[in-house]
Amino acid sequence: MELRNPLSKYQLDVLRPRPLVVDFDWSDVSGGNLLMGICPAGHLIDKTVIDVSVPFDGSLQITVGDSVAQGRLQAASDNVPDEVGRYEARNDYEYALDTEIFLFFPSGIPTIGSGRAIVYFD
Repeated sequence: MELRNPLSKYQLDVLRPRPLVVDFDWSDVSGGNLLMGICPAGHLIDKTVIDVSVPFDGSLQITVGDSVAQGRLQAASDNVPDEVGRYEARNDYEYALDTEIFLFFPSGIPTIGSGRAIVYFD
């Protein structure tokens, strides 16, 4: 007897969204922000990660948030862009509506550096 899941792939993704992942480097900073994706309504954001693989110069600051609060999920004080490392911020934040999540660059003008940002959902 073969068991089949009655839910579609889309329904499964809504119920259990994948993490938002974006790779970025020094050339992305000039735009001021980088769209990571959408957090579906009703999902709890567990944690955000900034993983710096090549250190940034130019006094760069990085935050993760939304259009209302740029540092809602990770403040600039939660990471050190000029040092290689993995910087995590624990969140227990739930968006009531589908919301765009951004990586923000509030200050700094780097000429080198790269990393990855990840937002994990429940």
